[in-house]
Amino acid sequence: MPFDLSNTISRVRNLLIESGTAIWTDAIITEGIRLAVGEAALRKVQPFTLAGLDGAGSTTLPAVLESALVVGGAAYAVLARSVDRAEQFELANEAPTLTAWGEARLADWRRMLAEGLAALRAAELRAGAAPWMAWETEE
Repeated sequence: MPFDLSNTISRVRNLLIESGTAIWTDAIITEGIRLAVGEAALRKVQPFTLAGLDGAGSTTLPAVLESALVVGGAAYAVLARSVDRAEQFELANEAPTLTAWGEARLADWRRMLAEGLAALRAAELRAGAAPWMAWETEE
């Protein structure tokens, strides 16, 4: 299964236990994935892409972060939905439950991201990569 937007959306939807798009639209899930990819890029200080996301033709996000991205995308999607549900007046408002689940998955995502990036960095150092980044200048 290729590591791309379509398959990541499917995996997020499976984690959220929904086979259709009645509750979790592709737009909500895609935004969650976008936020998670952006957070990963900030932590690594380099741009990451996921094939199919924002017109990217290929994936540069390391495969070791694939499962973590699913958790992160789900976390951000659930937190977005919890805001929507909190704005609805219902006797059985599920917003607190959604928020708690989303925050727990967000913590999982951040732990998985840190561990995955640390493993990547260790592999880079074992391969002889410099422990710093070169500055890029415009000429």
